Amino acid sequence: MLYVRMKTLTPVEFNELTKNDYYFMLFCCGTDCTKCKMQEPELEKIEESMQMPLYKIDCQEEQRAAKRFDVTVLPTLIKMRWSEEEQRMEWEVQPGQAILD
Repeated sequence: MLYVRMKTLTPVEFNELTKNDYYFMLFCCGTDCTKCKMQEPELEKIEESMQMPLYKIDCQEEQRAAKRFDVTVLPTLIKMRWSEEEQRMEWEVQPGQAILD
């Protein structure tokens, strides 16, 4: 499997993605969020071992996405299937292994 860095989604790309029947992780972050900047390298390190695609949405830029997913804490990691939320993690900066557990 070729390693590809986490892709930032536009609203149109996200809508296309949610038409597929598979799981993916959505990293809800913010451009000015210090915690998000600290967490992103950890997520990138473990992205391949997650065994599902990892995408990010900048909730400060895409405020409609933040509202749609009721994101009130940054960073937030959401496990999705289609356009439905399966699981959510709102957190302080954590080491990569804690995210996989």
